[in-house]
This record gives sequence, structure tokens and C-alpha cells, in this order.
Amino acid sequence: MKKHILLLGYGTVGSGVYEHIQADQTLSDRVEVVRIFVKHPESRVGLPHFGCFTKDPDGLFDGIDLMIEAIGGTDPATSLIEQALRRGIPVITANKEVMNAHFETFLSLASLHQTHILYEAAVMAEIPIIKTLHEALKHGRLTEISGIMNGATNFVLSKTMNEGIAFEQALAIAFDNGYLEADPTDDLFGLDAMRKLSILTKMTLTTKIDPKDILRIKVNVISEETRALFNERHWVLKQVAEATKVEEDVRLQVLPVVLKADHPFYGVDDENNIVSWKDDKGVTHALQGKGAGKIPTAKGVISDLKRWLEGIPYQIDIRYDHLKATSSDHLLIRWLIDISWVLFPKAYVNQSIGHLILTHPMSFHELTPYLDRIRFIAKVGFDHA
Repeated sequence: MKKHILLLGYGTVGSGVYEHIQADQTLSDRVEVVRIFVKHPESRVGLPHFGCFTKDPDGLFDGIDLMIEAIGGTDPATSLIEQALRRGIPVITANKEVMNAHFETFLSLASLHQTHILYEAAVMAEIPIIKTLHEALKHGRLTEISGIMNGATNFVLSKTMNEGIAFEQALAIAFDNGYLEADPTDDLFGLDAMRKLSILTKMTLTTKIDPKDILRIKVNVISEETRALFNERHWVLKQVAEATKVEEDVRLQVLPVVLKADHPFYGVDDENNIVSWKDDKGVTHALQGKGAGKIPTAKGVISDLKRWLEGIPYQIDIRYDHLKATSSDHLLIRWLIDISWVLFPKAYVNQSIGHLILTHPMSFHELTPYLDRIRFIAKVGFDHA
């Protein structure tokens, strides 16, 4: 007998999931999407499966074996996930926003009601990092996670730095390719990468994270002068997310970072992501793959669907429960900035590199008074310029 699926949402991801199930006979022989919850079912009247669509929450979970949440946003996604888990119905979600905000609640509900929540598609779906880290946690704990966690921003930076395409034009190309939303704020300001980093940190290090303790700086517009200087020195600019265990604390950062060719993230270009982690034996591991667009996200959902059908969902809890995230605002960092010499204290200057200033190690707190006058800012990810 086929398992009955409730699908929330029929946008880019939801429709991709439905189409994938229908096209894969090994899945369609075992599962059937019997109900699709959307806000305006009347807009789907021309589809052959129009009878599956509903906006009525009454009886939504009747006869359902699994819920796939691809509706996006926080409302009604949060309440519907909680309702499903309280009924003992397993959930697959592609929603990083609600997964990050309610991570502990969802896992607690799943445990209490002897069910599961699977969320591979919420974090760089095609790698697949969630499954891999859960396997790694069977063998010990982690001390560090870092990576390029936003494929859209990486695409824009690659086009600008490698191909000489103007920053604004690179944004337009990313939008045309379906990597960026019309408003790129979540990507360029590091909000998307922050949510992914938070989920991975909550899985592996600590759930005690306050978003204000995550040091996050947006990716600035890159001038032709800056791009030329980077090319001359064979540097690249990447948005890097990082969580590190430091004694009893966990420090989280999402920053634009200047890298040299010897860094493992150096050649990770276009919409690709990479995640690196260090275990408690000091061994570093990494995974790389595409992380932006409809197809990778839908593939992540399908991967979790197959895991559920195989009876091997993940749910492991061996974090460092005594740890907590603390602010990184006072960490000493070397910055590369574009600011007029007359506006920046000489005591902070290590040297000039072309039109840019390399600072001595200084905290973001010390840098804050000058931010409105800085045209470009990045953390320096190597020891010697």
C-alpha cells in the first residue's frame, strides 16, 4: 500500500518535488501525494492533479503518513510542522528559516511523539551535509565548522572576481539563473548563510545561540580597482561562515574573507558550496556541491524521502551541552578596507596595499565607528600579505 503524502506549498520547490516523485517510478510506486496545501488552489485549476489542492486546514492530516513542508516563510509553516509532529507524523522540510528558529522545539516534539523531522533540503541540499554530519557524530564530536554556505553570493563573487563582470551585472545574471531573489538582502548580508551555519552549529556544537552574537558583515559592491588589485595578487573574495569551539564558548562569524590560492575554499566557484569540519581528533573533512536553485533543493527533499522510506532517518544528540555561543565582536581580526587615509587612525594601519588599507589585528567593535565611511571591508584569511 502506498504511503500518503501531504505537500505544503506548490511554488518552485514544492512543484519540483511533486514532479520528481511523478517522474521516478521507484518512488511513485511507493508514495502518493494525496493533498497539496496552498493559499490559492483555484490558480491550479488547469493542472491534471487539481483535485489534490486545498486551502482548508480542517482534516488536513487525515490519512497522512508523511508531510513535506515547502511552503516557505514562518507562517503557517511553523504551526503546521508542530501539528504534524504532535500527531506523530514525520516531517521533511526545506525551510531553513523555521528550522533555525525552532530547531530545539521541533526535535523535542519529534522525540516526544516518536517520529522524525528531516531537513537536508534546508541546508545546502545537494551536498548532503546533514546526513554526513549525523554519520560523523556517531564517531565523536566536532570542534569547528566552516564553509561557503550561500551559492548565490558565491556565484556573484565568482562572476565579478574571475570574469570581470560588474557587481550589479553579476547580481542580474544570478537572478536570471534563479539563484537570487529579486531582493538579494538575505544572501549578500549573510542572513541565509547565518541560518545554515546556525542549524549546523545547533546539530553539532550548541543550541545556545543568540543571532546578535553572530558577527555578520555584508558583501560590499566591488569596484574595478579592487577587483584588479585582487587579480594582480591572485586573491579571491568569498563569503565564509564559521563556527569554532574556543574553550567553553562557540564563536560564529559570517564574513567576506580574502583568500590565497593555498586555501581549500579558493577554487570553489559559481553556485557551488563547500563545508569543512574538524573532529575532536583534529582531523579535517570536507564536502562540496551545488547549493543554489530549484533542482538542488528538490533533490534534498527527495533524498530525505528516500531515507524515510528506507527506515534510516537521522536524529542524534551528542552536542557539547555546556557550551554557548558568545559574541565575536571583540575578536582580533586583520581587516582589508577601502577608506580615506585621513578618516582612519594611523595606529590601526599595518600597511597600504594599493588603494586599500591592511589593519593591525583589531576587533569589529573598534572598527564600528568607521563603518559608514568604509567602501569595502573583508577579513584577511591568511598571515602574510
